[in-house]
Amino acid sequence: MTEPGVDVTPAPEDTSFKPLGFGDILERAFKICWQNKKAFATVIGVFVIPPNILFVIALALLPPELFPAMNNPLLRDPPALDIDPEALVGPALMGFAALVLAMIGWAAANGAGYFVAAGAHAGEHLGPKVVLKAGLRKLHSVLWILILSGLLPFLTFALVFAPGLVAVIIVQDLSSFLLLFVMTVLAVGASVALWILFSLSVPTVIAEKIKGTTALRRSSRLVKRNFWWTAGVVLASSVAGWIIGSLITAPVAIGSMSAFSDMPALDLSVRTTVNMLSIFITLPFQVTVIALLYIDARFKDEVLTPEQLRTELHNSLR
Repeated sequence: MTEPGVDVTPAPEDTSFKPLGFGDILERAFKICWQNKKAFATVIGVFVIPPNILFVIALALLPPELFPAMNNPLLRDPPALDIDPEALVGPALMGFAALVLAMIGWAAANGAGYFVAAGAHAGEHLGPKVVLKAGLRKLHSVLWILILSGLLPFLTFALVFAPGLVAVIIVQDLSSFLLLFVMTVLAVGASVALWILFSLSVPTVIAEKIKGTTALRRSSRLVKRNFWWTAGVVLASSVAGWIIGSLITAPVAIGSMSAFSDMPALDLSVRTTVNMLSIFITLPFQVTVIALLYIDARFKDEVLTPEQLRTELHNSLR
């Protein structure tokens, strides 16, 4: 049973999930993204694009003489800048607002994207209106879990890396540089491991209605059963998303830098706009991969069925 006015396509007859292999998840993710491109495009257009547009406007409002220094921050002899500080206040505030709204929009898009991907995998295609409402309804929980799942790996990296850095600053001998190398490797390994363990936390928050560190622990338990396989899928999908995004943005960035070399403000605005448009491809794919990993992990752990998943989705919409 659904809410009045909810545009939900009726589900087909129930069938059982099957274990998904490495290639199955990537192939299924591409198929879901293509079949639900309208819903994903609506989610991104509503939640992600407006803050990016605001950021582009903030860039356009910056004093033109500031851009050479911004584009070449490592210049040995940077040009002297005679800029009225008051001219930077408006763009700075607008840029900060864009950053805050981008974080909120990213969280809403991740939440709404899960509903699109999970619904499609369960055989029920949720309409744009449904997923937009779902993204807003779960916004606070998803935003908090994204902050936690990003902050904890960062703090872990800093704490493990710090002893090596301190040793180099104080001692400055071969052993201290060797310690710095070892601690850097350990820091990267520990932070990436936590990132993988927490990778299913957003679906956990939405589907199981748990929050904060409880969701992080639940995600970790699901991932630990197939840690290296999950890590391989997450890293492969991240690399694939980066490659796809680069294929879109790199040619335009190179062309923009050549065509607008004497107009740095326009060059930066063009590159920012293209990066923004590439999100229409990369975000749906990455969100869908995470959703499929979560559903597959629960299927292997507790024999989750499509009917159970559809029930969870409808309960989350209430």
